[in-house]
Amino acid sequence: MNDLTNILLTNHARYEVEEYVKPGNYLVFDSAKQQRVTNNSIPSLTLVITYKGLNATTYGNLRAAYEANYANTFKCDLNEFIDKRLEFMTSEASVWAFGTFNFQKTAHSCAIEGSITIITSVFFNFTRYQDLMNESSNNTLTLTSDTSFRDLLDTSSPNRVSYGYEVNTAVSNIGQSRRLTKDKHGLKRIYRLVWILKEPEFTALLTYYRKKSGIMGTFGIPDIQINESTLINANFKQDSMRYVKRLDGLYETALEIIESKGV
Repeated sequence: MNDLTNILLTNHARYEVEEYVKPGNYLVFDSAKQQRVTNNSIPSLTLVITYKGLNATTYGNLRAAYEANYANTFKCDLNEFIDKRLEFMTSEASVWAFGTFNFQKTAHSCAIEGSITIITSVFFNFTRYQDLMNESSNNTLTLTSDTSFRDLLDTSSPNRVSYGYEVNTAVSNIGQSRRLTKDKHGLKRIYRLVWILKEPEFTALLTYYRKKSGIMGTFGIPDIQINESTLINANFKQDSMRYVKRLDGLYETALEIIESKGV
């Protein structure tokens, strides 16, 4: 089981913690009073870790950690005030699973900011657990040599780029905690690009969308936040393109682009 403590907690800005308690069962007596049976209660945590001002290297480490562990439990040793499992069990019980991964980069700043959500897991790092069940994450990028979209971005540069994933996994939970995750080999990168363009540049973008929209219209999207020489095979996620023409003559639009794994 991988220990992601240093990767996840380096350069974080803050935590947002939500704590759940599964109350277990209860018995109702004739007097209408309730007697709680709490022996199967499991407290659970959802933790949102926020990051600001990341450089490409730190962000790349976070992204690589997510892609290598999106469908398996990992260790992350937080302080004992947040995660009491360190105090009452062992560090091998301080295990988590990934939830969401959302980051963005704006045109006026080279810094990257965003958040990662992690969820408490009960798939502890104990030998008996690991021998009975297995979790693994398997992800391979689908690359292409198509440079047409990168050429378009040279003249129609986006104002903001957001980054996340579409994940295809089967999960089981106990309370709000993750029990087991099965990878169905469906991790796909998703980019959301926002533009504010003059009419000639917007016309070029609209023309490109008309040519490449639809399930068969794949192209190469550069790895915008880290390495633009890498071209990922992708297609437009939406079946429509909505845009606004402003009073100042500029056009606003946004498009989601999803990695295409092919067949």
